[in-house]
Amino acid sequence: MPTRGHPSPGCRNLFIVDRDNGDNADNGDQDEFSQALEGFRESYVAGCPFRQDRDLVDLISEEARPVIEALGVGLVDGPGGDPELTEHHEALAMVTLLGRRAGALGVTPTAAMAIAGAMGAGLARIGLAVSEKLGVALATLSVEGYVAGREDALREQHAAASVESVVTLAIVPRVFALILSGDHEPEALAEIVERFGRRLLKGDAVAAIVDISGLGEATEEGAVEVFAAHSTARMLGVTCLFVGVTDPWLEAAKEKRLDLDLVRIEDTFEDALRTALPLSGWKLESTSWLPGPLKRVLKRGRGDA
Repeated sequence: MPTRGHPSPGCRNLFIVDRDNGDNADNGDQDEFSQALEGFRESYVAGCPFRQDRDLVDLISEEARPVIEALGVGLVDGPGGDPELTEHHEALAMVTLLGRRAGALGVTPTAAMAIAGAMGAGLARIGLAVSEKLGVALATLSVEGYVAGREDALREQHAAASVESVVTLAIVPRVFALILSGDHEPEALAEIVERFGRRLLKGDAVAAIVDISGLGEATEEGAVEVFAAHSTARMLGVTCLFVGVTDPWLEAAKEKRLDLDLVRIEDTFEDALRTALPLSGWKLESTSWLPGPLKRVLKRGRGDA
């Protein structure tokens, strides 16, 4: 059984697998590691009142393996349980990642708080005591990692929802419009533009309108993804017209050295329609008997308006 203090060099192999030979460095050490991991599993399950958390014990335990190993080595090689000791730096960094992984898996806060205690219980089973100070550090870092993991997961869910909420409008056969609004992460914009390209291909498009007047703050990364619609349309032989391109968007594109010389920008959506519709044999015609905004209707083009 390992003890704290000044171990012999052989103790360094506690829990370590001989990666050169693919065999355990010492079967006894590996047995102790299995005991520590089993202790972690039991403590984690006992600390989780919700079944959804208990059902994740296998995944959480697998992620906890290297953390328990690093903690065990630090406790055997180090003079004590001070989290500021160099021997514990690796383990503490890994605890944060473990908490982050737990957040990504969607465990509840109660389960996240049980992780640090479960590691201590597992190590106690093989005679290694986690000091109160080290235990507090483990709990703090695991919860911080958990919060970051939940933020990442929620951000990804929001991005996925924002992508699904944006639809490609079929104005008339072979003329499509993409109307963007709100705030989107660059990754979400990239997915939206990719989906738009697939829709253009499927619809045998001749013209496309991209309206970015409703988008949030212009960013350089966002500009890269937004104006990628031009390249996508061009590869498909589709005329692409942009609407709502303000000076901040132009500046953002300039900062990323995007070549906008061939990008066609219209002042209004109506102007873009007037350009796009004739490409598919349609036109925008004024009718004098309709009031105000209803004066625009689409008619199949037959001669001049």
